[in-house]
Amino acid sequence: MATRRCARDMSLVPRIRRLPGAACGPGGRAASHAAGPATGLLAAAVLCVAVVPILRPSLSPGASVAAAPGRAGLAVPEASAAGNRAECRRGDFTAVGREVEHIVRDRFFDADAGRRWAERHRDFGRGLASREVFAAEANRRLAELKASHTGLYTPDDWMHHALAAVFRLGGRHRHTGLEGIGADVALTPQGAFVRRVFAGSPSERAGLRRGDEIVSVDGGPFHPVLSFRGKAGRDAVLAVRRREGGPPEEIRASVRRVPLPREWLDAQKQGSRVIWHRGRRIGVIPLFVGAGQEYQAAAQEALQSPAFQQADALVLDLRDGLGGLNPGFVSLFDREVPVLTIAGREGPVRTHSATWRRRMVVLVNGGSRSGKEIVARALQRHGLAVLVGERTAGAVLGGSAFPLSDGSLLYLAVSDVRSDGERLEGRRVDPDVPVPGSLPYAGGRDPQMERALDVAAAG
Repeated sequence: MATRRCARDMSLVPRIRRLPGAACGPGGRAASHAAGPATGLLAAAVLCVAVVPILRPSLSPGASVAAAPGRAGLAVPEASAAGNRAECRRGDFTAVGREVEHIVRDRFFDADAGRRWAERHRDFGRGLASREVFAAEANRRLAELKASHTGLYTPDDWMHHALAAVFRLGGRHRHTGLEGIGADVALTPQGAFVRRVFAGSPSERAGLRRGDEIVSVDGGPFHPVLSFRGKAGRDAVLAVRRREGGPPEEIRASVRRVPLPREWLDAQKQGSRVIWHRGRRIGVIPLFVGAGQEYQAAAQEALQSPAFQQADALVLDLRDGLGGLNPGFVSLFDREVPVLTIAGREGPVRTHSATWRRRMVVLVNGGSRSGKEIVARALQRHGLAVLVGERTAGAVLGGSAFPLSDGSLLYLAVSDVRSDGERLEGRRVDPDVPVPGSLPYAGGRDPQMERALDVAAAG
């Protein structure tokens, strides 16, 4: 694999060790998702999801990126699937519950824990009357595994669509797009607060700001999926509260239907910029998602642009969103790569650096998971970056997505992962400069980003 050659040849790139449990089948395969091209995705790489779960805030989902396009995690014979769907329509999820039991037993990275879990929860779907009730009960039980990258998601969950897009699932789970307004919203006990407004999105054009509370959409409670379903091409009316206890104000935002990977990549490209701060040129790259070679390529393209080549420092924002960063991402900052000075016969002398070697700050928080944690920790360990923000999630396992016959997806940890011998699952990465998060009614301000810019400019 190209990624493994890179790990041998470049000392900075963290070595990822995948530790499958006894649940692996012949040949050590931990899941029926085969690895994609080695140059694009590392078979053991992991995708961290930092979106607040819609219905189940106690779960910490994530994903590996070891999926081949169009491959289902576990094939359910069509006749059985049809029978199971009919059973669900009659208000009995026994068969779907058994699918979950069998997958956990056969695929969970800790074989003994998986078998014990399946024994304890035999036929747990019996008598459950709806998909929502079944999903809530399944997640309550899956939480006993105490593993990241584990959860059950219905088509009403944003994570369902994100997983389908990342794993490029086929059939009825194929991701073709999702209606939305281009904003990342955190669901908290206090309400739904805008965490990130994607650059160039309808939400940016509508004037949404970080920290805004979305009280309602078109008169109904806010829901990341249901609030916008079927409304593409129309305006949604948002009631937005900007100060605690204040009256909501009305904002109209155009709803668009777009494939999530395109939305993520566009947001990264349009959000990458160089700004002046305290007399310094600071490059900023917001990396909301790393689960694909295109996101690393876009970051590299930004770093090689004339504006970034003239920047004094860099802020790499790895907060929230989806992870999935290939460990090879660290090679973009390898200071051992030679700098070329090119002088033509008559032209000016030009200097070209293939990698970033100036001051760098990496923003992290509790939504920085898995692949993002691996990269952040490697940059910190090698002294290439100062980490600013909050402790990361400590969610570093390899997961796979398994389609279920009722249309839901089971997301399950199928591999343990260590980076340079260090196990980050459950441990987290500490920032060098702690800055607490502040979201509700922030008025568009971002104290963590402000501090990161200060640190970058001070170098």
